[in-house]
Parts: sequence; structure tokens; C-alpha cells
Amino acid sequence: MQKENKLCALLIATLPPPYHGVSIYNSYLLTSKIKDVFRIVHLDISDHRSLDNLGKFDCVNLYLGIKNIFQLVIMLLRESPRLVYLSIAQNKAFLRDGAFIIITSLLSKAKIIVHNHGIFKQFYDSSGIWMKKFIDFSLRKVDVFIILGESLRYTVQRWSKSIEVLPNGIEFSVDINKKVWQKSPVVISFMSNFFRKKGIIDFLKAAKIVLESGTSNVKFQCAGSWWKREQGLKREMLRFVKDNGLESMIEFKGAIFGREKEEFLLNTDIFAFPTHYDVFGLVLLEAMAAGCAIVATRVGAIPEIIIEGKTGLLVEPQNPMQLAEAILYLIKHPQERRNIAEAGRTRYEKEFRIEANIEGLIRIFRKAIS
Repeated sequence: MQKENKLCALLIATLPPPYHGVSIYNSYLLTSKIKDVFRIVHLDISDHRSLDNLGKFDCVNLYLGIKNIFQLVIMLLRESPRLVYLSIAQNKAFLRDGAFIIITSLLSKAKIIVHNHGIFKQFYDSSGIWMKKFIDFSLRKVDVFIILGESLRYTVQRWSKSIEVLPNGIEFSVDINKKVWQKSPVVISFMSNFFRKKGIIDFLKAAKIVLESGTSNVKFQCAGSWWKREQGLKREMLRFVKDNGLESMIEFKGAIFGREKEEFLLNTDIFAFPTHYDVFGLVLLEAMAAGCAIVATRVGAIPEIIIEGKTGLLVEPQNPMQLAEAILYLIKHPQERRNIAEAGRTRYEKEFRIEANIEGLIRIFRKAIS
């Protein structure tokens, strides 16, 4: 297809660093085959400072917001896009995103597509009356909402009946032939940014329970970035490990990327993700791709990723005892652990590769325009 015949799609998207679910997904999207179907124009709204600045109101964010609004006006007038796509913040940064939506509706006839990567209703319900009015005014101008799972329709149905379900997908190249099955020690891993809501304290408490059960030949490892806003959490984690004599059994690796992440997951037998809040969790897809048996919590759309008893085990959030029991079960049943890991790998290949996600997004774009 010749460039001049392609319909223009304006993508308002942040890119890493810092690395989090939305920025990683956007990096996949902007380099995908969607460029072969649409003429892509990218409004880069990245704030490349640390994760501590997400949703934070300061002079830099104010400057970036004003700058991005002016850039949007220019792009709308110059490019005349047929659709505008953006993900919305789940915090006060929505003031910027709502402004994007309102300006687009005023200056353009483009279809507005919002990708909701979170549980936006929680932010809405906790907001004051004037923020709620602003949210209602802006989101009712949206043509299509994209959500990550069927169970999340309630998060946006207040504003639209045009809702499309599109599960996340990733591009994660890993040589599964390097996986060593049923090795010793059994390695149990946690990988995420170290936020309290990610369940890292629950993971450490579960590790203590497993080790106190008399189980031998196990090793626990954690990989992720410390969040400066939660220095108290860092002290709490390190003190818990020291007070319980777990220094030799739990390893902290810091943030990992690329080949180091691949090796970390290939060396993992059981991947624990006891999050309190996540909606989908790209890290679960990475663990499935690397042949890990997964234990995760029943939150968000995670039960739509993990088929209970087949591609993983599910436990209640904030319940270290349940988490420990699930880990112990997989330690004691190595063949079932491998069966679960292989089933998860197969499910990833069939349903959660980035190619399937992009095909779905292209379909949604075409449907919205038509």
C-alpha cells in the first residue's frame, strides 16, 4: 500500500524509560506491523525521569503537559488524522489526558480510541466532585474503549457502550530449549518494580513459611527497581530478611533487562506474582513464555490469563499462607509443575504474542473508522 493511500492514525504514547506496562506496550506498538496498515504519527508524551514521577504534579510535568497540548493542536491541524489513540492515566495525570480528548473532539473529526490498561473506575470513585465532572465530560467524547479482559467492562461502561476486549501481548524472545526441568534447587522468583501493592512483602512472608516447613533445596530470588517514594518498604523488606535469617536463601538482583531477564526466567521453576492490584501483568506473559509454573493472585483480569490448575495456580491477594501452600504444592509435585509450565508456554504462543494483539488492534481501528 502506498503511503499516500494510508489512513492517518495519531498515537499519543509514552515510551521507556522508565519501564512499566504501558510504556513497554507502546514500544511494541510503535515498531509493529501497524505501520504497514496506517500512516502513524506519534505524539511522544514521555517523562523519562524515574517511576517516582508517575502521576506526580510538579513544574516539569506541568511544562510537559502544556508542551504536549500545543504539539497535539499542531498535529491535529497538520495531519488530519482519522483516529486518535491514547492510554489514560489512572491518577491526576488524567487532567492532561482529558485535555487531549477534549481538544481532539473540538479540532478534529477523528475517532477517539482510549486504551484502559488499569481499573480506571477506582480512580474515578476516589476523586472529588469537580474531577468527576471533568472525567465525565471528557470520557463521554470517546468513541471506543479498549479493555484488557471481559471482567473489566464495568471499569468503563459508565461512559460508553462501545467497548472492545483486547488481551495484552508481548514480544519476548526466549530459547525454551535452554530450560532445565526438575533441577535442584527449585528456584522461586518474583519480578516487578518493588511497590507494596505488587505483593513483595507477601512473597517474602511466603518464602519464610516455605523454608520453615522443612523444605530443602529451594532458592528464592527477587528482581526489580526500588521506588524512592517507598524507602520505608525497602527498609521493611531488608529488615524482614535479616530478622528471619533469610539472607542466604533470598537474593535481590535489582532491575534486569534483555538477556539477563531471559536467563533469570529460564532459571526460574516457580514464578510468584502476589499482586494486590494489577489488571493484566505483562510479567506473567514473560514468565509463561519462559516455561515457569505460575502462582498469581485473583485480581483484575489475571484469572483470564491463568487457567486455574492448568496454566497456573491462583490464590487470594494479601494471603501469604495461601501463596506458600501453592508454592509448596508445586515444589512437591515436580511433574505437575512441569505440566503447568508447558501448558502456560503453549497458551502464550497461541494467545499472548504481540502479533495477535496488534492484529486485534488493527481490527479495532478499522472498525472504528468504518
